[in-house]
Amino acid sequence: MGRWKVTLIAAQIRHYKRHSAGITLAVAAGVFSLLLVLGLLLGLEEEMQDRLLRLTPHLRVEGVGADADESEVQRQLQRIAGVEAAAPFVELVGAATGEHALEPVWIRGVVWSWEDAAFDLQGILQQGHWADIQQDQGLLIGDQLAEQLRVGVGGVIDVTAAADAGTFPVAGIFSSGHHAVDMSLVMMGREAALRLSGDVRPARGWSVQVQEPRRVDDWILPVQDVVNAWVRPWHQQYSSVYVIMQTAAAAGRWLSAAVLLGLGYGIGYGFYLRTLDRYRVIGVLRSLGISMGQLVSIWALQGLFLGAVGAALGTISAFFASGYLAGLPLHVPEVYYTGNVPMQWPGAVWPWLTLAAPAVAALAAAVPAWNIARQEPGEVIKDE
Repeated sequence: MGRWKVTLIAAQIRHYKRHSAGITLAVAAGVFSLLLVLGLLLGLEEEMQDRLLRLTPHLRVEGVGADADESEVQRQLQRIAGVEAAAPFVELVGAATGEHALEPVWIRGVVWSWEDAAFDLQGILQQGHWADIQQDQGLLIGDQLAEQLRVGVGGVIDVTAAADAGTFPVAGIFSSGHHAVDMSLVMMGREAALRLSGDVRPARGWSVQVQEPRRVDDWILPVQDVVNAWVRPWHQQYSSVYVIMQTAAAAGRWLSAAVLLGLGYGIGYGFYLRTLDRYRVIGVLRSLGISMGQLVSIWALQGLFLGAVGAALGTISAFFASGYLAGLPLHVPEVYYTGNVPMQWPGAVWPWLTLAAPAVAALAAAVPAWNIARQEPGEVIKDE
């Protein structure tokens, strides 16, 4: 770029310093607000998915025969690239009775060590000792169910299934953050669950955990090839929530496009007014031999510079603001288990947004300049 261009661009920015500052602040405000909104949407999506999947398998394998060699099945499943863990289960529907209440429950019989590898049970254990649970010395129940039944670790509850009933001590209480699970799930050793099922055939299956739950569909066919059974992804169980999450992601993309278009329109209109004010200057420069491309590039570079400064200011401000907001407590009694503001820095978005904003500003500045610069220099001067 020639020195004369730099001099002319700097002179234009100084001459229209209020207008230039307005463009810079508009870009900064647009990038700042957009990054915060996208960070909030991403944080909500991550928090919802995390809570839903703490005790929900990414892939639920159903219809596995009781005579299957479980060690061989697990070995083959974990040989699939991207599969992190696999654990067998049996499931029953029943009821749990405490001293003052009776609640419908979902009974899951598990192999404790395999279940812990799949769901990190020790990480969500709120009360009790893992060693006692692993030795089948009692049940593991959700904190909301424990509160409803008014029972703690060491207390006992009656569990009734279709074929049998039993009295079990509570060995541990967990908290997953998902109300439906914390209110209804009763976990016990698999042998105890099979005794409760009696002659009623329980649902048998496997919980399969994968590296990327968002891309869980990619693992359906490989898992089916191993187990030769029905495989359901987690989003089928929570289809309504999944639709909300996908809608929020789409809304974020459309919002980004709308903000960039709005910035482009505002910047373009501002530069249009600036070109009208410098109408005669443009004609003189054209008559001195400066090409249309050179003139357009001068306006485009002004937009690029102001847009880049504004995008940098907006991105830096949004980064610190998102970190501050993420640490703020959020107490909303109507929202279950809300702790802090669910804010997450949109790491995959901010680079292209920071680059897109200056590009939009450069294009918006170049269009009105091109519209005037393409006219004949003599006509421009004569009109003045």
